[in-house]
Amino acid sequence: MTNKLNKLDIVEKQKLTQSLKLSQMMKLSINILEMSVMDLKNFIEKEFSKDLGISVELNYSNQENYDNEKEVEINYLTDEKNFFQILEEQLSYFKIETKIKEICIFIINNLNKKGYLELSKIEIKDILEVSDKELEEAFDIIHNLEPYGVGAYSLEECLKIQLKAKMIIDKRLFLFIDNYLYLLVDKKYNLIKEKLNINDDILFSYIDIIKSLNPIPSRGYSVGKVKKIIPDILVEIKGDEIFYEINRASIPQINIKNKVNVKYYKKINEIVSCIEKRFETLDKIIKIIISKQKKFFYKSR
Repeated sequence: MTNKLNKLDIVEKQKLTQSLKLSQMMKLSINILEMSVMDLKNFIEKEFSKDLGISVELNYSNQENYDNEKEVEINYLTDEKNFFQILEEQLSYFKIETKIKEICIFIINNLNKKGYLELSKIEIKDILEVSDKELEEAFDIIHNLEPYGVGAYSLEECLKIQLKAKMIIDKRLFLFIDNYLYLLVDKKYNLIKEKLNINDDILFSYIDIIKSLNPIPSRGYSVGKVKKIIPDILVEIKGDEIFYEINRASIPQINIKNKVNVKYYKKINEIVSCIEKRFETLDKIIKIIISKQKKFFYKSR
């Protein structure tokens, strides 16, 4: 009787072990399936970073069904340029010393989402250990970047930078911007005329000029971080046919040199199996999507 019970215990333990193993495998498979291409790439490189006889190499030419005669173009979702990148790119148009360029980049990276600067010049000087002359040279460049008005400390300065860029130098208009914008908000036109000693024509010409300026330099631009999204599947329409290709090229190939550690070797095979399962699942999914959503693909052509 005891022997029978022992045998039953062993069988139950084996079943439990197999069940746990299956559950762990399923969990790993689901996790890998949910990963983006970049997440999967990072996971593989991190998992096999230890020197355990495993070689991991990026290979962008040995994917299945890859056409060597043409380059596969992956359109990253970065069409909307980042506001800060646009500013930094413009620095290459100026012939400036490396140190001045570094100051400019620092200023750009410290602009707020509206394009204004909140870090004082004294703070910038202390952080970067630069001279007044170097700082002013950097600000001159910043104030000549488009959209004009970036790097200002206030609305008034922002508007005046734009006026200077338009070659509008008018002392009374500058005085208006520096001291009486609050009167414009309240539409106290007579008081503005009195303060500036101007007539109706000049007043309303000033108002038109001010209205043409942009109080928020970053308006119309993306101010968030640009993210590159690498697609899992590439879809192409040729004539009336829809073709697709699973993006294997962005996933590192796993080359096993030798069976140094049996336990680790098994784990690697499990990961490789889950990655292959991921590709198979993606293949099934895209086939269903194409069969059910043909109109969508033809419309987006």
